[in-house]
Amino acid sequence: MKSSRSRLAAHEGPTGTISAGDGSSPRRGIVAAGDARTASSGASLLDSGGNAVDAAVASVLASFVAEPILTGPFGGGLALVADPSEEDSVAWSFFAEVPGRGLDNGELSVPPRDFFGAECSFGPTTQVFHIGKGSVAVPLLLPGLMGLHERHGRIPLAEVCAPAIDLARNGVPLSREVGPLLGILEPILRHNREVESQFAPNGPLLKAGERFFAPDLVGLLESVADGDRSIGHEGLLAAFGPPAARITRTDLESARPLAESPISLSVGDLEISMPPPPASGGLLVAFCMALLKELPISVLLDETALHVHLLAAMATANAARREGLDELQDGDSSALIERFLSDEHIGAWLPYYERVVDKGLPREPMEGHVASLGSTTHVSVIDRDGMSCAITHSNGEGCGEMVPATGAMANNFLGEEDLHPRGFHSLSPGSRLTTMMCPTVVTRAGEAELALGSGGSNRIRSAILQVLVRRLWCRMELEAAVGLPRMHLEGRVLYIERRGSVGGFSTSTLEALASRVDEVIVFDSPNVYFGGVHAVARGGKGAGDPRRGGTVTLG
Repeated sequence: MKSSRSRLAAHEGPTGTISAGDGSSPRRGIVAAGDARTASSGASLLDSGGNAVDAAVASVLASFVAEPILTGPFGGGLALVADPSEEDSVAWSFFAEVPGRGLDNGELSVPPRDFFGAECSFGPTTQVFHIGKGSVAVPLLLPGLMGLHERHGRIPLAEVCAPAIDLARNGVPLSREVGPLLGILEPILRHNREVESQFAPNGPLLKAGERFFAPDLVGLLESVADGDRSIGHEGLLAAFGPPAARITRTDLESARPLAESPISLSVGDLEISMPPPPASGGLLVAFCMALLKELPISVLLDETALHVHLLAAMATANAARREGLDELQDGDSSALIERFLSDEHIGAWLPYYERVVDKGLPREPMEGHVASLGSTTHVSVIDRDGMSCAITHSNGEGCGEMVPATGAMANNFLGEEDLHPRGFHSLSPGSRLTTMMCPTVVTRAGEAELALGSGGSNRIRSAILQVLVRRLWCRMELEAAVGLPRMHLEGRVLYIERRGSVGGFSTSTLEALASRVDEVIVFDSPNVYFGGVHAVARGGKGAGDPRRGGTVTLG
């Protein structure tokens, strides 16, 4: 499998060695995820002789119980796998597709009946999420996980499913990160009595520390263990077909996860692999790294200068995205990658980038993308043989309706504004939806050096970029690369943490950044808004992002 490659070789010195273990101690596998139960489920597979993919799939299945509002079996995701025994990394696409195959033009011209906005409160502000049966896209997460395991896994699928089945059978106390999200999404969780009975069994919504039960998930997970690839199909057709929604039998029979060539960047002797289109996160992160490729060591070691350049790269990527990436469902992926990351295209945007560095954002209209809760989670694994797997996955906010007899809500991907720049229900049936998800693996001579990814909706790209630059180019320890404060640019507004879980920005850095934008919104402490980068590195090193309950477990 040939990758789409771009070479960024300016930092061969700083990136020659990553201080993540020298190989002198016995190798250990490692899992980083958004919940301790999720991570330990994957680590148990490593202890049982499973590889990185076995562990990652086990972790994702466990997260359906341990992180129930962030993901679910009828959502979608992306994965990156790097196996030393294979020449190239593999990008797996199993996010979601637009339903409606087999419907005539008349049926497609009428919006789904059950599609509406639900206003959710974030305290000082509110946000409308579109839910209902008509918000459900064709889910690909379960077929994707099964295909991923079939190709790359080592041990039987039944063993991979066992930890998740145990969690579903016994229930789990909700974490302090997931518990508060239930309150934000209360209008969605109370839309349907079956959903309400799961998340508010005694009237009030469950709180952190209270036990979450989903007994019907046991049967669903047992079907996964048996290799049943039609799990939930009849329920999806019965509950989410026309006229209330658009899912058809042809949709479910035609939708397939794809194993593709990743976007691949060479940085010194490292190879960085990220998802190709229609996902947009990988292209945008790669574009930013190309803009930053000639930064001198003096800038990399200067907090203020480094973050001014990061801000300029984010602003330039936003502008380039508006011109060429908001309709990623159409066109040739390989041609788009080649054009977008070409020296000519990067060079054409350098004056814009340099202008932001020197003077700030230009006085042109800049629309920020629609903010989203970012109900997404991630798992990263490196095993003792140097194989890595990173999976980012989501159920959106959920559509407010259960898939019958499964114990799981369906997604609301057709109701997320950032995925539909041309408006709701405007994409053709069968189109693959874009996503900002960006699971990433970094290898040296085929062996894993780093695997990471993040939740956070539109903030995923900025979170991944900052961790990669800090880790690979600034040679920071992984805990610092993940824990230092982050920033994210939307339009002309900069969102920034004053402090992270490790360190804080200096006043001079905050002032330099503020002078280049119209408005700065400062978070005094680490905040879930800025994503949750769960990362693992060679030598048994890992960092679970405390912004989203991250944890690391050795296996």
